[in-house]
Amino acid sequence: MYLLFFNSFTGATIQTNTKLGQRFEVLSNGTFVIKNVQLQDRGQYLCTAQNKFGSDRIVVTLVVQTQPPKIMSSRARDVSVFLGNSVSLDCIAVGKPEVQISWILPDRTFVRDIGTLDRRVSLFPNGTLSIHSADFSNKGDYKCIASNAAGADTLTYHIRVAALPPIIVEVSHETIFMNAGRNIYVDCTPKGEPFPLIKWVLPDGSQMKPTQFIGSRIFIFPNGTLYIKNVNPSDSGRYECSATNPVGFAKRTVQMDIRQEAPGPWKGLYQQHSVTATYGSTVFLHCPESVGSNRGTVWRLPSKIILEHQYRYIFNAFKDKLNVCKCSI
Repeated sequence: MYLLFFNSFTGATIQTNTKLGQRFEVLSNGTFVIKNVQLQDRGQYLCTAQNKFGSDRIVVTLVVQTQPPKIMSSRARDVSVFLGNSVSLDCIAVGKPEVQISWILPDRTFVRDIGTLDRRVSLFPNGTLSIHSADFSNKGDYKCIASNAAGADTLTYHIRVAALPPIIVEVSHETIFMNAGRNIYVDCTPKGEPFPLIKWVLPDGSQMKPTQFIGSRIFIFPNGTLYIKNVNPSDSGRYECSATNPVGFAKRTVQMDIRQEAPGPWKGLYQQHSVTATYGSTVFLHCPESVGSNRGTVWRLPSKIILEHQYRYIFNAFKDKLNVCKCSI
C-alpha cells in the first residue's frame, strides 16, 4: 500500500516512511506527525491510500489555535521622572504563539534585542524597558509593540523629565553669638531633585563636603550639619553653606561671633593660710589656688583694697601675725 499526504496550504507532498525537514514525518502505519505546530501549518491535508486494486482518500483540516497579543496595561501612560533618577516601563503581554516585545524610542530607535542598548537604556527578558539616570534627552514617547503570528498590540508611555532647584530649609542669613569652649552644631538641610550636593566654605576659604574632617575639631555630617568642637575666638567669621544640582543653587550664610567668657567669681573652696612675720620685715604672700589657672590672681587686703596682679607682696607688716584676707581667682 502506498500513502501520500498533500498539504493544500503549502503544496508539499510526503510519502510513507519519509521525513520533510525537522518537523514533518509520515510513519510506517500511515500516521502523519507535525512537530512544533506553527500558524502556517494550518489548512487541509489530503491522505491518499492506493494499491493495485484501487485507491481511497481522506481530507483532514488542521486548525491552529492562536491568540493575538494583548498588553496587560492601560493604553497610554504619562510618567514623570526626576532628573538623574531611573524609571522602568513595563510591557507585559499574553498571546499564542509566544509574544515578542519590541520598543520604539523617542529618537525612532528600534529596540528588540535583550540587553543594554547603551549605558542608559536596557531591555529585560520580560519586556520591561529601563532608563538609567534620566536626563532631558530621554523625554518623549516610548512605544511598546507586542507581536506574534496572530497579530500585534501596542502601548505608549509619555515620559516627562522633571527637576527641582535646591532650597535650604534653614534661614538664609543667621548670626550666632557664643562663648568660647562650647561645641556648636550649625544646620544646613537641602532639598531638591536631583538631591543637591552640599559644600561649606569656612572663614579662611577652606572648603568642606559631608563626612569630611578638618583637624580634630571641625566635621560635616552627611546631612550637611557643620560641627565645631570647643569653639574659640579664632573660629569667628563667615561660614557659607551651598547646595547645588543641575538646575539651581541655594546658599546659607552664618556669621559666628565667638567670645572669650569673662572670668566669674571663684567657685572653688577658699582656704585660709597663716603667715608669721617679724615686725618691719618683708613678707611674700602667694596664692596656691592660682596654680594651673589662666585666669590671673586677685588679692583683697584687710582694708578691702583689691590688687589685681598675679603676685603681690606687702612691706613692713605692722602686726606679728597677718591674717591676710582671701586670695581669689
